[in-house]
Amino acid sequence: MAAMSLLALLLAVLAMAVSAQNPAGFISIDCGLDDDSGYIDQVTQIPYSPDEPYTSAGVNSKVSPSTDLTSIRRYYANVRSFPDGTRNCYTLRPLVRGAKYRVNAEFLYGNYDGLGRPPTFDLYLGVNLWVTLTTGDFSRTEIIAVAAAESMQVCLVNTGNGTPFISALELRPLPNSTYPADPYDRVWFPVPLGRNISTVAIVDPVDGFPVPQAVLKTAATAASLSESLNITIPGSPEDHTHLVMYFAELQQLGGNETREFKIYQGDSPFYGPVRPNFLKTLVTYTRPPGQPGGLTYSLRATANSTLPPIINALETFAMRELTLKPTDEDEVEAISKLKNLYKVKRNWDGDPCVPQNFTWEGLECSANASNYWRITSLNLSHSELGGGIPPFIANLTNLESLDLSYNNFTGEIPAYIENLSALKILNLESNNLNGTIPKTLYERSQDGSLQLRIKNNPILCSTVSLCESTTTTKKKKIIIPIAIAISASFLLLLIVTIICIRKRRRAEKTQNLHKVYIYNFLELYREQRGGDGNRQLVGNENRLLSESDQFSTSDVVNITNNFDRPIGRGGFGTVYYGRLKDETEVAVKVLSTSSTQGAKEFRAEFSYVNQSYTGDSANINILSWRARLRIALEAAQGLDYLHCGCKPPIVHRDVKPSNILLTNNFEVFHDEEATHISTLIAGTPGYLDPEYYKTSRLNETSDVYSFGIVLLELVTGKPPIANDSKRTHITQYVQSRLERGDVADIADQRMCGDYDVNSIWKVIEIALSCTSPNSGDRPTISTVVVQLKDYYTTTDTMAILPPNSIASISPSAR
Repeated sequence: MAAMSLLALLLAVLAMAVSAQNPAGFISIDCGLDDDSGYIDQVTQIPYSPDEPYTSAGVNSKVSPSTDLTSIRRYYANVRSFPDGTRNCYTLRPLVRGAKYRVNAEFLYGNYDGLGRPPTFDLYLGVNLWVTLTTGDFSRTEIIAVAAAESMQVCLVNTGNGTPFISALELRPLPNSTYPADPYDRVWFPVPLGRNISTVAIVDPVDGFPVPQAVLKTAATAASLSESLNITIPGSPEDHTHLVMYFAELQQLGGNETREFKIYQGDSPFYGPVRPNFLKTLVTYTRPPGQPGGLTYSLRATANSTLPPIINALETFAMRELTLKPTDEDEVEAISKLKNLYKVKRNWDGDPCVPQNFTWEGLECSANASNYWRITSLNLSHSELGGGIPPFIANLTNLESLDLSYNNFTGEIPAYIENLSALKILNLESNNLNGTIPKTLYERSQDGSLQLRIKNNPILCSTVSLCESTTTTKKKKIIIPIAIAISASFLLLLIVTIICIRKRRRAEKTQNLHKVYIYNFLELYREQRGGDGNRQLVGNENRLLSESDQFSTSDVVNITNNFDRPIGRGGFGTVYYGRLKDETEVAVKVLSTSSTQGAKEFRAEFSYVNQSYTGDSANINILSWRARLRIALEAAQGLDYLHCGCKPPIVHRDVKPSNILLTNNFEVFHDEEATHISTLIAGTPGYLDPEYYKTSRLNETSDVYSFGIVLLELVTGKPPIANDSKRTHITQYVQSRLERGDVADIADQRMCGDYDVNSIWKVIEIALSCTSPNSGDRPTISTVVVQLKDYYTTTDTMAILPPNSIASISPSAR
């Protein structure tokens, strides 16, 4: 009886001859190579590189001269060892997201350290344990994985049982036509098993199981009919092991000859009987979830057989569930840039947050609803850092605590810090910052929502007025001694000059103020009560006041009584109550200089509202179902661009009909130069993600929820929250009527049944999936776009809209 032991992790590699030019996607590292230029392997003709492009940690060492295997592979001459730090990683890039790759690692100890004790350590693929290696004199392991990002990390972790080391690290895209004999680049090991037989004839393979002819043309058979072939698979009972066995008859059997056998798992029948075909491959394999590791499989001849069992090849796979999710990709990129900028030498290697026992020093993390980790605290105090506060911190959007104290940061506090809405602690003490504290940060520090620490920044002002006061004080210290020394006549001339300058500046200030208000498009909504007590628009043309109605600065001050009665606030600024000379009540809307939206957007909103209120109200038409679908599709495409087309992704945070601008043709208005997106927490009751009340955070799934509410509005024509005593939410309204199965009762009655019932159903299904209470169950906006596009192209109800009509669900200006 013979036994065979196989390496237990995924497919092995056969390196066939390829061109000397590095094949696309190949990464080949000779670990510990001192030559910076690399070389071309004489066996495979594949270029190999040194470690430095992929890791900055570790030291190079030569193996003992008594271990000379360079005739097999040149990279067996040296190793890269990692005596410092617990976790040290290679970062392999660039990769194609979603593509399959085979990663191979080899370890030839060769007594490089003179200790004569091969170590045991852990090998990680990203944040998940790949395998625990007891290296011995030689070890080799490999894995096939799907790239979740544009890079992949292989990490060696010191477990206290010797210094980790590595001889070679290779990454190969799969499958790859570079290897004509084996697209998976496998190594097939010959093993001493029974008696060998072979053929020079071509053996037909099986579709889906490409195996090199050199493998199929050889086989092992038992020495006699009474003997079995025994194959022991390494591993533990907890492993999910998959086997693939290949059988082909290589001898032309006589009429009275039969080769038939069964496969046993231990003493239990596993498969069979098997009768290999002449020069045709037969494949048998285990099915999910696989078999436990550590078992022995036996091939035993049946009573009908005149010949002993045969096997041409065997592969074994051990499945590893990579259950732990990494840190958010954008945050990894941001913190890595910070690491590279300041050459941070702490334990900053591998994933910043996970596994949790390897979290980078100075970081705290938490998992979001999708189990991806986010950085919530960054402490870089006492780190001897200088220059301006780096912009990469802006992408750490979940930061609750940021400590940059006791460094040498200079310049102003950047405005992007204001956009870190989750920030609760900001410590900037003992730096050399100047300028003023951004307004939002100062206001938050005053209302208690932010702990702001700025002591020992000698030239940093907490407010603009304080800076102006300081500057004025310094000027006075210079002016006073000069003034004492001048003559009385010159003093009189100086006073007269100052009075003239002040008058001139006051006039210029008034003139400039008027220009500012004109530029910022002062917007007055005129309305008064009619005879029936209801409010109505006034004016000869029954319209809003337009840009042709001119108001001076003093007019505006008089109208608003010096802006003494604010009645609301929107994305553009404050709205004030006012009265015209004829006692007409007005609302005055002024673009604030601190608004996150600009004059261009303000102009666009004014133009839209003015157009919307121009014309006869009797011409108001109802949007057709196809027109509503088009609006939904185009709005979803705009949201998809924010989520997927922007880097980093932009979360809208306030998706609702009033924020969807339409053109005169009722197409969604996209302006590449303008944006209505706020980076601050917004949200509107009825549209706001219910998870926000638990987490106080909005993300892409929050936008999807709000968009689902918009879809339900388009279907039903009803507001998100009913205007009655019950205040029923639109999702509850639709769900209650879905139980009756009557679409006609859900769809907007004003469409008079002019719609495709199946299309209505499908959109309702999308909307309800978008508004799932669990954010993890919601689709991405990209999925929604694909579905809506499909439904829109199959809907043949056409919308007929007069060019000046107003849809009943058209967006109102915010």
